[in-house]
Amino acid sequence: MGLILVGILINIIPSKIVLFFDIPIFADSIGTILAAMLGGTLPAVIVGFFSNAFNGISDLTTLYYGIISILIGVAATQFQQRGYFRSALKACITVIAFAALGGILGSILTYFLYGYDFGEGISAPFSIAIHNNLGFSKFFAQLTADFVIDIIDKSIVVAIAIIAHRKIPLKLKHLYSHVFLFDPNLAEHMRQIGSYHIKRSLLRKVVFIVIIAEILLGALASITGFVLYRQVSIGKFVDIAHGLTEAASVAIDADRVDEFIAEG
Repeated sequence: MGLILVGILINIIPSKIVLFFDIPIFADSIGTILAAMLGGTLPAVIVGFFSNAFNGISDLTTLYYGIISILIGVAATQFQQRGYFRSALKACITVIAFAALGGILGSILTYFLYGYDFGEGISAPFSIAIHNNLGFSKFFAQLTADFVIDIIDKSIVVAIAIIAHRKIPLKLKHLYSHVFLFDPNLAEHMRQIGSYHIKRSLLRKVVFIVIIAEILLGALASITGFVLYRQVSIGKFVDIAHGLTEAASVAIDADRVDEFIAEG
């Protein structure tokens, strides 16, 4: 539980700090990646999902991106087990992968969430500028802005996670890997024994099922939130339209419309 709680705090606190100082990055997945490096998919998925759930209390739209945080946790686990965080070149690959999940997938979600228009997040001003100055469609302007910002964000996030992981005592790393039944060097160990077919114990199978259930739960929560938010947004704009119609009916004399048109 300690790793999960600390991971959630590491996700939330930096994200609130950059938001307070209007810094155009997210800084909301450091804890997720670090949890994946230490304990694998299970703690990473839990940290990612509940970080979004907590942020959703003050910003409802954050909840809808929970599935992206979960996917980042799953991807970070695979990268850790394959040694990608030990090499600068391979670490760059993880940055691109995380940016693709957060920037591209997140951008697609934003585009549909806001009714095929620009979002309201930190990338919105950049998206609008790209659209106005480069002539990109709204979708590709949003996609470009989100991906560029996510490249910068994930570069910082991955660097911090790697540094933090190296500073953690080896004894504590072994403790977390034992608690969560996680082998952080799985690919290397499989190469040493010359086999990629390691039998899982019953407990490992149970953990795998729990992980799948968490992913499905995150997907369900994101889809549900998306549908509800879209319905609320549509209702809000319909109410605004009705209000404008009523205001126009009061301000304009319907019997003199033809006269106004004729006189320009």
